[in-house]
Amino acid sequence: RWWEGGWDKVIELNQFINQNTFDKTSCARAQYWIGCNYYANRDYERAIEEYETVLRLYSDAWLICAKSRFEIGQIYLYKLNDYESAIKSYAMVIRDYPVCEVRAQAQKSIAYIYRLLRDYERSHKEYEKVWQLYPEYKLEAAKAFYENGELYFKESFKYSREENLRKALSNYKLAYLYCPLEEEEVSEWVIESIIRAFKFLDGNMERANAFIRYQRYIKVNDGGKISIRDKGIYDPLKDF
Repeated sequence: RWWEGGWDKVIELNQFINQNTFDKTSCARAQYWIGCNYYANRDYERAIEEYETVLRLYSDAWLICAKSRFEIGQIYLYKLNDYESAIKSYAMVIRDYPVCEVRAQAQKSIAYIYRLLRDYERSHKEYEKVWQLYPEYKLEAAKAFYENGELYFKESFKYSREENLRKALSNYKLAYLYCPLEEEEVSEWVIESIIRAFKFLDGNMERANAFIRYQRYIKVNDGGKISIRDKGIYDPLKDF
């Protein structure tokens, strides 16, 4: 892992920067990893300082700058519980840099913060921006659909039970469709949530079990193409 080596790694990276001043992109990357090292070692103020050094000295390395600004937001969100500063950092990623995966991640993080703040209406709107603005980043879109579905599922315990469960299933379905095949962990989250939502919506396991059977079928039969002989196999998500 990149943080192995502790402070010796920081010294090594600083030496690299001093010896390679002509290669700005490589220096920016090394400076970024210095910030990551302090982050991993829980020196959050110093980590922010190092990430800000990337922003100050290597503005032409825009992708590394975007990552640095995003990591600053992550520190504010997950380590300092400063939601306002986190939103500002993520908003800067979206405002200041070209379309990239980091922007999609920043947008999803903004939606997540509004969820933490229990501003669910705003959270739904921010999640929608992920797949509306960044549909090419399939994994981030899938995660946004999944998290948005989880929010609808949570709301179903408070009001409009059936409506919110159906909205949850609609979002899970899209998460299922967007999720890249190689992202098995995310796919498992989505499948488990689909089964759970069917169980809560129907009050029984009929459609949940139908979806489980469908999953088994498409794993065995490449692409999930159902022939006439497979009458007992169907996808209950087709109704959503």
